[in-house]
Amino acid sequence: MKEKNKIISLNQKIIPNPVYFNMKEGFFKIINNKSSKLIIFYQNNSAILKIIKFFENLIKSSSIINFNIELKSFENIEELKNQIQISFKDSNQFSTIIIKLNPELELLKSKNEGYLLRINANQIELIGTDYAGIFYGIQTLRQLLLAEIEIKDSSNFILNEISIPCCEILDYPRFKWRGFMLDVSRHFFGKEIIKKIINILALLKFNIFHLHLTDDQGWRIEIKKYPKLTEIGAWRKKTEIRHSKHKKFTDEPHGGFFTQDDMKEIIEFANNQFINIVPEIEIPGHSQAAIAAYPNLTCFGDKFEVATTFGIKNVVYCPGKDSVFEFWKNVLKEVIDLFPSQVIHTGGDEVPKERWKKCLDCQKRIKELNLKNEEELQVYVTNTIANYLASYGRRLIGWNEILNENLEKNAICHYWAHDEQKVIEHLNNGRDVVVSKNQYTYLDYSYKKLPLSKVYSFNPLIDGVKDEMRDHILGIEYPLWTEWVPDEKKLQLQAFPRLIAGAEVAWTKLENKKYEDFINRLRIFETRLNYLNIAYTKFGSLFYKIKNFLKYKI
Repeated sequence: MKEKNKIISLNQKIIPNPVYFNMKEGFFKIINNKSSKLIIFYQNNSAILKIIKFFENLIKSSSIINFNIELKSFENIEELKNQIQISFKDSNQFSTIIIKLNPELELLKSKNEGYLLRINANQIELIGTDYAGIFYGIQTLRQLLLAEIEIKDSSNFILNEISIPCCEILDYPRFKWRGFMLDVSRHFFGKEIIKKIINILALLKFNIFHLHLTDDQGWRIEIKKYPKLTEIGAWRKKTEIRHSKHKKFTDEPHGGFFTQDDMKEIIEFANNQFINIVPEIEIPGHSQAAIAAYPNLTCFGDKFEVATTFGIKNVVYCPGKDSVFEFWKNVLKEVIDLFPSQVIHTGGDEVPKERWKKCLDCQKRIKELNLKNEEELQVYVTNTIANYLASYGRRLIGWNEILNENLEKNAICHYWAHDEQKVIEHLNNGRDVVVSKNQYTYLDYSYKKLPLSKVYSFNPLIDGVKDEMRDHILGIEYPLWTEWVPDEKKLQLQAFPRLIAGAEVAWTKLENKKYEDFINRLRIFETRLNYLNIAYTKFGSLFYKIKNFLKYKI
C-alpha cells in the first residue's frame, strides 16, 4: 500500500485562476476513517440542496474516501449555531462546511456567478451570490482536494487525513458566456461521451455547451414531424479520411443521432451542472443531409446523398419556397420545445448562392420583396427566423456571415473569421457578440498552428470597440470541428490541454493571467485528468517549445 498525503499551495492548484486569494497559516483537516464525519450545513433551499447532493455524490463515489458525510439544513444563523453545538456534543470528531446564499454580499455586489470561500482550521464557509456561484465555489473546493478524489475503482492509496490549506478566495467570472462547441455532425459522439465532456466543462467553470447538430455530413437530432431526417439524414455510406487530392475513404458507413429522450437526459445532466446546451440547426447552408432526406427542400428538387466528403457544398435550402420556411419553423418549434436555452444557433455561414441565382422561385422572392440580390435574400431568411424565435422568447445567434445593416436588432453575432470591421460596427451599435476568433480558439487546428501558449494569450476584447460597448462582448467560445476527429481519444487530445487554457481566458481577470504560473498549475491538473480518464496532449509536444512560449506568453 502507498501512503499519500499531499499539501499543495493554493496558487499552484486552481484553474481557472480566481480573482483574489489569500493564503493563511494552518490547514482544514478531515480525519479519513469510518468514525470521522464531515457535516455539511446548508441554507434550507431545494436548489442549494441539489448542488450539495452533487458534491456529496462526488465524494462518496471516490474509492479513497472513508469518512462519513451528513447533510443538515438551517433556516437562520441562530439555528446554525445551535446545530453545530449539538453536533459537537454528539461527537468531537467531525469537520464542518457551511454553505449559503447571499446576493447582497458586499464584497461581490452585482457579481453574478460569484462566491466567497473561507477555509479556516475549524470550518469551511462558502457563500454564493447566486446558485451558480455556490456551484462554482464547490468546483474550486473540489480542486483544492487531492486529485485522487476522482479515483472511482482503486484502493491503492491510504490517506489518514485530508488537508486543505487555510485561505480566503473571492471569485467571479470575467465573461458571462464561457463556451465550448462540439461538432457532432461530421462525426457523431453519443450521450455518454457528451456527459463526460459536460463533467470536465463544469470543473473548469464553463457554462455553455454548443452542439453543432446538423450539417452536410449528418443530421443528429430527432425531429418527430420529419422522421426521414434521422432515418436517412443521420447516416452516410462512407467518410473521407484525410486531406488529399486523391480522396481516400473508410469502408464502413457512419452515423447516429440523439433521440429527443436522449437529449432531454443530456440537458438535465448539463443543467444540474449549470451548463446551458445551445443547439445549432444550420440555416440556410450546410444542409445536404436534410436535403438527402427531403429533396423538395432544395431549389430544383434534385436528389443528393448525405455528403461523404468535407468542405463547402453548393447544395443548400431553397428560400424561394414557402414550404421550406414552413419546414424550418416546424423543426425549430420542436427544438424550442426540447431545449430550454434562450439562445438558438442557426449557423448562416458559408452559403453558396449559385443555385439561388438560377432558381425561379428564389428570383421571384427577391423581386417580390424588392431585394437587391441573393445576399439580401439570406438576410431576409435570417430575419424571418430571428422573428420566429423571438415570438417564443428566444434569440438567434449566427456566425458573422449573417451581419448586415438590416439584420434584426436582437440577433447575436458569433465571430469566427473575416470582416472584423463589420463585427466592430455591430458592437459599436450596441449589439451582442460571442468571440471565437479562429486563430486563437479553433481546437481542431494542429498544435503547430495553434499552440497552447497562443490559446492562453488571447484577449477577446476586440480593438476598435468603444469602451462603453465592451460589455456587448458576451464572452468566448472554443469550437472543435470534427471532420478529422473520428473518435473520442482524438477529440480529447485536440481539446486538452488547450480547452483548459481557454477556461482561464474566459474566467480569469486579465491582470491575474500569467502563462508560467498557468503551466505550473496545469502540470498538477494533469494528474486529475489522468484519474478522470481524459486523454491530453502531453508536455514536450511541439506546442510547448520555447519559441511559442516566448512569442505568445502573457
